[in-house]
Amino acid sequence: MLIGKRIKDRRNELGWTQTTLAKRCGVNRVSVTNWENGEHIPDINNARSLTKALGLELDWLLERKGPKYRQTGDPDSLAISGGLAADELDILNQYRLLDTQKKKAAQSMMDVLHQLN
Repeated sequence: MLIGKRIKDRRNELGWTQTTLAKRCGVNRVSVTNWENGEHIPDINNARSLTKALGLELDWLLERKGPKYRQTGDPDSLAISGGLAADELDILNQYRLLDTQKKKAAQSMMDVLHQLN
């Protein structure tokens, strides 16, 4: 499997558009399209951004070697541990991209939702 297919498959697993992935990696949508179509290969900085956004290990993305998902203990990782479902992982990933003020607002909203139970 080529890098572009691995990027596209993982993006689709997460239910993201190319635009969503592009924003999370700090690139434009055309870059994501080019990677997924095999027109270009992401440089090392973009590959790191991709693995962080997608929660994948760099070796797996590049060569499909080693573990697929980033491991716990890496503060920047979106580790799949403790049985997180894909939708839970997506929520966690979205939360981590928020600024401090928006994280506080999200926490307040969660508190309200828990009180409704």
